Amino acid sequence: MNVIENAEKECAVLGSLFQGIVNEMKNSSTLWEDLTCKANKMHLQL
Repeated sequence: MNVIENAEKECAVLGSLFQGIVNEMKNSSTLWEDLTCKANKMHLQL
């Protein structure tokens, strides 16, 4: 039973980590869009 409990705890930790990453990506998507837009403008000017 101890192995199953450890696996459940690890899955819960990985799930919360994944959820945190997804939330950060949602919040920073506008920053990435702005960065790619500015990088594209700079590339075109070069």
